[in-house]
Amino acid sequence: MRNMYAGLMLAVLLLTACGGGTGHATDEVVQNPYVKRAKVLTDAGVSAMQRERWDYAINVFERALKAAQLTDDPYLVAKEWYNLGTARAAAGQHEEALRDFNEAQAVAEQAGDTVVAIRARLALALLPGQGGTWQPDVFASKYPADVHLAAARLAQKQTRQNVAKKEYHLVLKKAGETRQGLLYRAEAHLGLAILARQEQNVTGAKQAVEKSLGLLRKAGSPRLIAYALLFYGNLDIATNNRRQSLQRALVIYQTLGDIKGQQSCLTALAAIESRGGDAKAAETYRMRIENLPGVRN
Repeated sequence: MRNMYAGLMLAVLLLTACGGGTGHATDEVVQNPYVKRAKVLTDAGVSAMQRERWDYAINVFERALKAAQLTDDPYLVAKEWYNLGTARAAAGQHEEALRDFNEAQAVAEQAGDTVVAIRARLALALLPGQGGTWQPDVFASKYPADVHLAAARLAQKQTRQNVAKKEYHLVLKKAGETRQGLLYRAEAHLGLAILARQEQNVTGAKQAVEKSLGLLRKAGSPRLIAYALLFYGNLDIATNNRRQSLQRALVIYQTLGDIKGQQSCLTALAAIESRGGDAKAAETYRMRIENLPGVRN
């Protein structure tokens, strides 16, 4: 043991010499290199998530988690488990995401990190097939916007509309003007639009989705824009407005290579033309559906 300790100290001295240290006190701010590495990798993972590069995001977050574990900082470790779970959930790897979110919650609770623990618990409840009996009331306004957004989605999933509305309005109040803040607000407006449609409030749904689209175009989120346009095109509004919205959504889904999105748009367009008496146009849309990869039997 003594020889091991002496060897370690020698290695430290050698590394200091390689770094050009003089041994004199300086004003240098010391930063754990593994903390810095975790941050750099996390930023790369977030960027990959924004571009829907799920596999790359998973790989980067796995490396960020390893760097965090080497810092012995449970707050950072919990955060990286959560990030990894988010990427895996987005990629459809639900079993792996379930494990990651459980790890994040356990580490966060042990460290006393209430925010990450709640984020992880909400993420677990939102995974397909999960949720259990947990029905949280409206969270205190001290929590960040993303917690309120997740809580709103959970309440909406559980058909607790009043709680969902309150949480969405808290998102609108708390989310800032950063790109992420704009996206949070856009998703809150979209959630409110869905609730309004369920209540047969077409005017409220139309206004909410228009607000969402304005924010999404500013922030830049093609898939959410396409979804909002698809939603708009299925509202009981002027036929020409519906048609134009669906056609614009279709272009985005084609650019993204999203077959399911294209099928939804084409199906809605075929229904519009069929109801309008244009059998030829409706048949053209149905033929396009049949020609989509993986759709035609």
